[in-house]
Amino acid sequence: MIRAKGFDVKVFKRNIFNKEKGVDMRMGLDIGRLVLRTKPPATVAIVAGDADFIRS
Repeated sequence: MIRAKGFDVKVFKRNIFNKEKGVDMRMGLDIGRLVLRTKPPATVAIVAGDADFIRS
């Protein structure tokens, strides 16, 4: 259903601890590619429940 709305959905395998590995790195690469092909000014919004992306 989400794919039908035009979103690019990526599903990651989980390890034995039920954690998804490589998600943060993939998001960073995807954002980098987006920024390189978008004319400024541009805004990237990350909506996630992952504490790795909280500003410190």
